[in-house]
Amino acid sequence: MAQSKKRRSLPGYLDQSRSLVNSLVMMIPLLAIYEAALCLSNFKVQNRFDFLTRFVEEHGFNGLLVFNALLFTAAVIAVAYLNRRRKFDPALWPGIVIEGLSYALVLGSFTIVLLTIPGGQTAAARPNPTIVGIGLALGAGVYEELFFRLLILGTLYTWLTHTVRMQKFPALAFAFVVSSTLFSLSHFQVPTLANFDVRLFMFRFIAGIALGGIFLVRGLGVAIYTHAIFNVLMILRPL
Repeated sequence: MAQSKKRRSLPGYLDQSRSLVNSLVMMIPLLAIYEAALCLSNFKVQNRFDFLTRFVEEHGFNGLLVFNALLFTAAVIAVAYLNRRRKFDPALWPGIVIEGLSYALVLGSFTIVLLTIPGGQTAAARPNPTIVGIGLALGAGVYEELFFRLLILGTLYTWLTHTVRMQKFPALAFAFVVSSTLFSLSHFQVPTLANFDVRLFMFRFIAGIALGGIFLVRGLGVAIYTHAIFNVLMILRPL
């Protein structure tokens, strides 16, 4: 008599949200919104770390439609595949959004305190709270986390521990400092740094450390949504 096999239960929220594959799936809605914002702005403004759109914009609106269609198709295939392997729960998305919002509110509160102390308000300008601006802010959260946390922080740490054979803690500390420093400097005029401001540099450096910690402990997806939501909060802040 054949015994029925027990269906494997889904991994818990903490495990699923830390998964790199799930994180990449979760970022697709933000990326699609960002691409739509680029279209509305006629590609006049885009994130400096957005290397994908530079290939798309040569083909204009049709290229954008094709790119987003491919994104949507990839998302559907990835979700179907992960569901089949019992590694993905659609309820993961609201959980990541809520968690990212919580971290973004903490980071945003710190920012507002920084901007309201003497000399702080003149150091940072708030972008106009338009639909395009919000879309671009969401895209910045995606591309900057991919570049500074996944690529620089993750790759540098892996290289230091596996190739250089550095101890884990010094390697991690060095990777945090390098990635956070580059993250902060990238928000000024590169390469001249003509508009460099110590206060803003230190804030963005600390923000880079915080986002790196979220990336390390909670995964890429949570870090992306924290960064993206934080950007939107800064656009909508009542200052």
